[in-house]
Amino acid sequence: MNLGLNYKGYLRFKEKDVQDVLGAKILEPIAMRLTEPEGISATAQHPYAGLLWLEFQAGPEAQAILDKVDRAASHLTPGTFHEKATRGKKISLLGWGDYPQMGRYEEEIVKAFGFPRADK
Repeated sequence: MNLGLNYKGYLRFKEKDVQDVLGAKILEPIAMRLTEPEGISATAQHPYAGLLWLEFQAGPEAQAILDKVDRAASHLTPGTFHEKATRGKKISLLGWGDYPQMGRYEEEIVKAFGFPRADK
């Protein structure tokens, strides 16, 4: 059982599953998170080169490459693996502001589902 944080990790295992015993269910709301923390340093020698790189990554050509090579394209880009998997479904998006709260969120999930706890 996995909380679906890395679906492409499951797919790598599934490709090697010759007995076809692995399966996955995508539960709604689908847990999504931002995964490419990239930016440009305020002291960069060539900040506009960095800006061009970020702009390229957001464009359709780079998104197609990311989708084909690593299934890492955005779920916001039409036609990508993640966009197709989430199309029409309810999404729960974790933003940068949620990261400091992840420990508390996990505790609440464990409590809500009644999973065993190590401190019991």
